[in-house]
Order: sequence, then structure tokens, then C-alpha cells
Amino acid sequence: MERYQVIRERYIGDDNVEKWEILGFQECWTKIEEGIRLLTREERYNEVADCWESLFHLAVGYGEHAKALDAGRGWIAELARTGDILEEAELKCLKDPEILEDWGRFIKAVDIEVSSPLHMLPMADE
Repeated sequence: MERYQVIRERYIGDDNVEKWEILGFQECWTKIEEGIRLLTREERYNEVADCWESLFHLAVGYGEHAKALDAGRGWIAELARTGDILEEAELKCLKDPEILEDWGRFIKAVDIEVSSPLHMLPMADE
């Protein structure tokens, strides 16, 4: 869990959004995925949901539609496992990440081609 603590301090949560811009999409995505693997092995599912939420916001910030939708699915699945639910407004953002105010926030910092909008995100019960 020491390894996860290092990942959490650097890559997980709103406190690290500015670091995401500096560190870059791929490094952050890879490290957060590593955090998910470490936490899943330890059965710390509430924290796994936090990691999926961070992946979602990271992908939104970089304009990565497909990855945002995948992360949203993971977030919903982990919340379902823990018995938590998202409010309607949060579910709406997961279905259509483009409606978030910070959509593509890092695009000006790096050269990213934004893909066209994707279809609605399937809910966990579908």
C-alpha cells in the first residue's frame, strides 16, 4: 500500500489536476490504472471508485471522449459494488462528458485532436 500512497498523492483527486497538465495524459492514466490494480487486490473498493473518478476527469480534461466514457463505466461499476450512487447531474456528465465546463481544459497546452461526440453511456443495470 506504500506504492499506492505515492500514486494517490501525485495522481488521484482534485488536488492533483494541475499536476495532470504538467505530467501529461499517458503518465497519469497509467499510474491511476496501477492504483486501481493495487486497491482491487486489497479489496479497497471505495478508493477504487475514487481512482475511476480521477480517470474520468483526467480524460475529460484532455478531450479524450472514449477514455472518459470508459472511465465513467468503471466509476459506476465500482460505486454499484460499494452501494453508493451518483446524483442525476453527475450521471448526466458521465453520459455526455462534453457538458462539463472544463471539457478539453488541457487541449491548449498540448496538441490533441478531439474526437466527435460518442453515444450515451450505458448504465450499470443495462
